[in-house]
Amino acid sequence: KSPMSGTDRAKEIAVLEGDLEQLKSVFEGELLFPNTPEYEENRKCWNKDAAGYPSLIATVASEKDVATLVSFAAANNSNLCVASGRHSHMCLLDNSLVIDFSKFKKITVDKEAMTVVCQSGVKLGELDAEGHKHGVVVPAGHNTDTGVAGLTLGGGVGFLVRKHGLTIDNLLSVRIVLATGEIVVASGEENTDLFWGIRGGSGNFGVVTEFTYRCHSIPAQVMGGAKVYAINNLPLFSSFMASKFDILARARDYCNQAPNEVGAMFVMPAGGPIITAFCHCGTVEEGRAEFLNLNMPYTPIDTIKPVSYQMDIQKFAEGPKKDRQQSGFYFEKGLLFADLSDEALRVFENFTTTLAPRAGIEAVIAVIVLGGKMADVAPEATAFEHRGAKYWGLFMVQWWQPELREEAVQWCRKLYDTLKPFSQGNYAPVIGADEQNSGLVYTNNLARLVELKQKYDPNNLFRNNRNINPKA
Repeated sequence: KSPMSGTDRAKEIAVLEGDLEQLKSVFEGELLFPNTPEYEENRKCWNKDAAGYPSLIATVASEKDVATLVSFAAANNSNLCVASGRHSHMCLLDNSLVIDFSKFKKITVDKEAMTVVCQSGVKLGELDAEGHKHGVVVPAGHNTDTGVAGLTLGGGVGFLVRKHGLTIDNLLSVRIVLATGEIVVASGEENTDLFWGIRGGSGNFGVVTEFTYRCHSIPAQVMGGAKVYAINNLPLFSSFMASKFDILARARDYCNQAPNEVGAMFVMPAGGPIITAFCHCGTVEEGRAEFLNLNMPYTPIDTIKPVSYQMDIQKFAEGPKKDRQQSGFYFEKGLLFADLSDEALRVFENFTTTLAPRAGIEAVIAVIVLGGKMADVAPEATAFEHRGAKYWGLFMVQWWQPELREEAVQWCRKLYDTLKPFSQGNYAPVIGADEQNSGLVYTNNLARLVELKQKYDPNNLFRNNRNINPKA
């Protein structure tokens, strides 16, 4: 049965091969087997459509536990998954052995050295909250519920990407468990080939247990918020109300010339308003002066004001009622764009108005503005090669009734296929269910990545990700 068969998924769970008594004798954490209350609770993840029935969920208590599990999986040809933030479609597959980092959450901030060390179970909201206590920030994503591990290994984009680059551009080192069970450090000084590969190469080369980042100071308050535009397609109102296309075009044109201190996101719920969110990471005075150049139409819903970056801007994706990241049935895809042409903007407009899915399916397009410092790094300097991308489009659908799944997924795929000719590649952390193809993620760097995979994981133990085939 497909691990993505939703509520119809088979519940016959294979018995894990190997000496389980030996594993129990050396494992320091908690081993959760099927048919126990603890197992059912820990089988939950953000995307219910991806919540499979693993043969074992192993909640690690130490780095040694991770090495033990990797060695066990390699010896017994286990289907190995890694669950950190639990947003991946591949973290809790059927009949798998899951390395669960949910209790591996230590964060250490060194304000003097301007570094942050965190374990692989940390979520973005937890990282932001700890940084807020010290007046520092690690450039990362937009969603407080996502794990730092998957986000970092895929690249890492957020409101600070234009000022400080990708998350991987602020990564100093990792501790990683290899397929052999060996624990090594990868950095600019040690295992430099591996360090190159994990910066954008997803989880293909091992299981990272700890990340060390460079952090940055940020004012206690910055200027940020959103302008929300209700859209009315009735002819009576269209003559004096801005269209989605007009709003998007103005926001795009502003961002194309904005300074690197400005981060932005455009959110388009199907059948709903258009939300343009902006943040300036300088002082309030600098941000207020810069946003005088924000040539957007008037709207009575304008929340741009002095706010905390970590505790307000970073919670934008939670929505005004803080309910937008609840667990549910989701499907998502995405594309990177060198620019947003008028034709691409028309596609966004059409798919969220006349081509919007029917009631019972909630769909949204989010566009994150890139460029700036991210583009200063050469494409071959890290495994993440799409340095020229100026926009990332994320396309997501959610449904509540199982019979609507196929229709919801097809809407998302049709949007993706329509926009693909305008794109320049894909972003590793966003993988549609059943879709591991790395072709749009790794192109010019693929040959080097395959060589690295052959060196560190020739048997493809670490395959439940944006996979690089060692036999390619």
